[in-house]
Amino acid sequence: MSAKTTVTLTTDGAAKNNQNPSKREAGFGYVIEYKGDTIAEEFEYIGQDTEYTNNFAEYQAVIVAVRNIKKRFADKQIDLRLRSDSELVIKQLNGEYSVNKMREQYELCLDELDSLANWQAEHISEAPGNNVDRADTLASKSFE
Repeated sequence: MSAKTTVTLTTDGAAKNNQNPSKREAGFGYVIEYKGDTIAEEFEYIGQDTEYTNNFAEYQAVIVAVRNIKKRFADKQIDLRLRSDSELVIKQLNGEYSVNKMREQYELCLDELDSLANWQAEHISEAPGNNVDRADTLASKSFE
């Protein structure tokens, strides 16, 4: 039986030019913590597309980060604590909000999360020191 480990993931997505869909672009950032230490800080520019909204980027952050976590801890059962300032994503994942426009991203995200031993999603506001501010900074770096 593989060992069980708890990992904390804090994510943020960002989009620019939301008022002009033909120029809309998105990126995301995330922080992975294990045993109280930050073990990864990543960001990625998704690209430019009319579908790349902030909510799309928020979901993409979780999908990519969970895949990264599964690779890093391939021999372990993962207990994930997901934290994000995206009320929409967290409440959709927790079944509190219905899912309409983001159905495909939602399902991809849920598939990744459900492949873990256990997961919980928590909505938290950005504040110094809680890594949401760090994930936000990383998401902004994706546009550089």
